[in-house]
Amino acid sequence: MVDGSDPTQSNWMRYVNCARTVEEQNLEAFQFRGAIYYRTTKDVKAKQELLVWYGLKFARKLGIKWKDFVESNRPDKRGTV
Repeated sequence: MVDGSDPTQSNWMRYVNCARTVEEQNLEAFQFRGAIYYRTTKDVKAKQELLVWYGLKFARKLGIKWKDFVESNRPDKRGTV
């Protein structure tokens, strides 16, 4: 288990969490020359949570079921999870 609660033993990545939908993300991961980097996809205000959507395959590993994914991405349900 990774514990990022101690700022002296962690870095800024402790503030990155998994978004519930692709629309909710404000940060995206990308690979360049074998390294993983992150970039913002929207303006991020001070103290705002950093959210990355890693895709459905990773969501399944987190226990997010396809039915839940489809339901949460309906236009009338977005952002209400």
